[in-house]
Amino acid sequence: MIKALPLTTIDEICAVCKFVASSTGTFVELGTRFGGTSSLIARLFPERAVLTINIATEHGDAFAGLDNVTFIQANSQAGPMSTMSIGVLFVDAEHTPGAVQVDISRWSPQVEPGGFVIVHDSVLRDELSVSVGGVQLSHKNAAGEDETGYPEIGEIAKHILSDGWTLVDTVDSALIFHKEFWNET
Repeated sequence: MIKALPLTTIDEICAVCKFVASSTGTFVELGTRFGGTSSLIARLFPERAVLTINIATEHGDAFAGLDNVTFIQANSQAGPMSTMSIGVLFVDAEHTPGAVQVDISRWSPQVEPGGFVIVHDSVLRDELSVSVGGVQLSHKNAAGEDETGYPEIGEIAKHILSDGWTLVDTVDSALIFHKEFWNET
């Protein structure tokens, strides 16, 4: 029984599931909120380890009975790091440019080659402009409404793209990056 629904659209959760299915490492969610996305992934992929980190414990009993979920109450920017190989990193914690940059810089090196980083609550404005110099992004929430936050998401995306990642998909308010190779820098 699902005790919490993901705060994502159906298309976004389908995309997350697609990328979890095509990777082998741990599913890591930064910014768990009520636990809907992580508990759904844990139920759909019971063989997959799920690590979920949130500064508060708003998830209640969303992870009850799920032996493959580890919840850490911490700030994703300063809390303990996992030594697990990450297959999908779902970034949905603090929605400020600095915080998103720290989360990506801190956690993306653990994403296995062939793995994915999904940045939630951001979308491409011009899908035809995907080059590092031409990425133009804006912040939107899951309902597609403009919000404050991520005003510099274009700079964050350019950093990810220049660090050996490829933008492979945009689904509603999610940007999906693929790690093509291991980058030691």
